[in-house]
Amino acid sequence: MHWYGSDFNAQAATGHLKNYLRAVYQRYKKPIGLTEYALIDFSSGTPRYPTKARQAAFVKKSTAMLEKLPYVKRYAWLTLSTLAAGSRSER
Repeated sequence: MHWYGSDFNAQAATGHLKNYLRAVYQRYKKPIGLTEYALIDFSSGTPRYPTKARQAAFVKKSTAMLEKLPYVKRYAWLTLSTLAAGSRSER
């Protein structure tokens, strides 16, 4: 499965991801492979990306959380390029 969060606060985004994974697990009772996850905001029509510092904080918090969930068997953080034409980074 994939997950993309638009809240660039590391603590909040990690909580959103955890809640999503828990809901999926409770519904299907199957091991989860999180093949892509990242922070990106599509709400304005043009993708908006978190700063490098916010990305790093999120990766640190989210990987620590994922390591503690026994039903998450694999996960991969997706690095989204902020250099793509038309994209913008958080200010």
